[in-house]
Amino acid sequence: VDTIHLKNTIVGDTNWVSFGIINYGGDTLKFSNITTSGANFWGATTSLTEIQPWSFTLEANGGVFKDSIYFSSQSSGTFEHSIVYSTNDPDFPSKTLLIIAKAQDPPEMTLSKSSYNITLDAGDNVEDQLGVDNSGEADLELSFSFEADTVAQQAKSKKVNQIGRAHA
Repeated sequence: VDTIHLKNTIVGDTNWVSFGIINYGGDTLKFSNITTSGANFWGATTSLTEIQPWSFTLEANGGVFKDSIYFSSQSSGTFEHSIVYSTNDPDFPSKTLLIIAKAQDPPEMTLSKSSYNITLDAGDNVEDQLGVDNSGEADLELSFSFEADTVAQQAKSKKVNQIGRAHA
């Protein structure tokens, strides 16, 4: 049994793997009695579940079959899909391809603080920490960036607004 492991998939998203079969032999290669099992999987050029058993032929010396297998689930868990087939190749008269996919709940981020409101006088310095927790199943990818020019421009804008205010 050959096995393909798909990358972890977020519940509700779609993941796929593309594959190809090339006939390097000098005779026509026939695939027949192809059957599949397992929900949540489908093919790009083949039904995988609706037309069974199905078959195809690869011409000698470089005949190619290409397809992609897609996976999606609305619930978390590990899912398996098997493709079983027969061939006219005496070295591989039958074969099973097992596809394993894992659907997991998305990351769930919690911040220790939801906002910062800091006023600094000239020359002051403030350091603070931000705690980030991921209580979801999937990895959380997070990045922060602050552009000094944007922060400086906002500070200048605030100063201009304060100076331009009418005083009573």
